[in-house]
Amino acid sequence: MPRNKNEYMKKYRLEHKKYREYEKEYSKEWRENHLDYMEVWEEKNQIRRKEYMKEYNAKHKGEKKEYMHNYALKYFSDPKNVEKVNQRSKNHAFRLKVYFCDLLGNQCEICHRPVIPDENLCAFEFHHIDPKDKERDAEFRIHPSRFYQLASENKIVLLCSYCHKLVTWKEKGKT
Repeated sequence: MPRNKNEYMKKYRLEHKKYREYEKEYSKEWRENHLDYMEVWEEKNQIRRKEYMKEYNAKHKGEKKEYMHNYALKYFSDPKNVEKVNQRSKNHAFRLKVYFCDLLGNQCEICHRPVIPDENLCAFEFHHIDPKDKERDAEFRIHPSRFYQLASENKIVLLCSYCHKLVTWKEKGKT
């Protein structure tokens, strides 16, 4: 009889190792032999699943919204969760800014000051070349896909905050 849980688990693993290997081999073999059957089954059930989900969503539309609303209220009212969400949001924004800085060349377009993520990332800003493209949707934290589209079309440039202020000042016709 094993003296503690670790010894018991070691013994259990050794005894059942052969069985697990057989099970793995059998399931692999079964999948290979029944591939056609599984594809047909998947096609049939995909249509049935879509129909079922349409019916279910139509029937439970209000319940789902109410449940999610109540869950969000309960989740965000807990101070531990609020701190987690805030930290997650900050981390996500940081990673997005690093990604877009990298996409736009990792340096200021005017003075060529380099971006160092852990030191001076906060000193860099994104400048919209055409002010008409500047909209709330193009904010990189809110809609990264829209911002990525503008960046790939060269409608946004990376500037340090000093150069960005100068460019904005000149665009407004102050000098």
